[in-house]
Amino acid sequence: MGAGRHATLSTAQSSAQYCRYGADKLNNFVVAMIAEIPGVRSAKDIECIHRMRVASRRARSALKLFGACFPDHMLKHWQKGVRSVTRSLGAARDLDVQIDVLKKFREANTQIDLKMGINHVLYHIRQKRRETQKDVITSIDKMKKKNLLHEIMAYLQKSQEKDVPIKESNPSQFILHQARTNIIDQLDGLLEYRSYTNQEDADEELHQMRIAAKRLRYTMEIFSDLYGEEFIVFIKATKKLQKYLGEMHDCVVWLAYLSKFLQEEKKHTRRYKRTEERLRAIERGVHYFEVNRKKFRGRKYRDFFKHWQEITAMDLFGKLRKYLTEKTASRKPRTVHREGKRKA
Repeated sequence: MGAGRHATLSTAQSSAQYCRYGADKLNNFVVAMIAEIPGVRSAKDIECIHRMRVASRRARSALKLFGACFPDHMLKHWQKGVRSVTRSLGAARDLDVQIDVLKKFREANTQIDLKMGINHVLYHIRQKRRETQKDVITSIDKMKKKNLLHEIMAYLQKSQEKDVPIKESNPSQFILHQARTNIIDQLDGLLEYRSYTNQEDADEELHQMRIAAKRLRYTMEIFSDLYGEEFIVFIKATKKLQKYLGEMHDCVVWLAYLSKFLQEEKKHTRRYKRTEERLRAIERGVHYFEVNRKKFRGRKYRDFFKHWQEITAMDLFGKLRKYLTEKTASRKPRTVHREGKRKA
């Protein structure tokens, strides 16, 4: 190459920028997890569990997206540790939500003949939540003993000290290409389930669609500061999909639980020679709540399907593909001298 010519920003430099970007994101999520630990331990505010669970999910997404930036043995160790915490938090959060739903339902339905059944279900779920808190504490203690989160932060800080600072407000074409590739991959995963959107009883497929929507949303949010405010439209639409599908799945879980719950109550009635009148009193409240969850799921499916039709009519995801492609193509390759200096 002649002395007067320039080379595009090297692959090594571009990869370093991508890893630097990922390290900053991962560090933010780890810091967010650490901040919630005291509140999660005390279990006085259910939002602490929720926030730490979300932060752990985002950390897992970042570890997957930027996994190539970290030593393989460390990556696997971090992923395993964070996944374990996410699971224990998830179980606790799901029960917190169920307790909240039942309490609101009880407040709205004060009939005496329903009270026993609703209170009985609430008692058992609260009992299960107390048991689950032990798993949460054990998971956090195990993570603390391994010094997992601080180990991640220390590694990220040390690796960044070696890097030459890069202005992330001017991302390279490489990082935009990586962002586009990862977002489109998750979008394709979501669209694999579009044939089930008009099948209200496709519980498992719509549940998988919810998971795909969650992954797409988290991926877009991680890369969101690379794009303009117009990008938020795509994130909000995906978040709305995830919300409706999540509410539908919660009802499916409720219906399976309530059916099993009544079966167990019938066994207990026979085993401990409880009265049939007591069983019928419990059944009245449980059946009433069961009907409520079926109706609620139906409403949420209609909300979901309407939203999906709106997305389809405006070709929102087609516009997302076009937007990402245009943003990647519009970024001119940065140039450097052969000696490694940026062109003036």
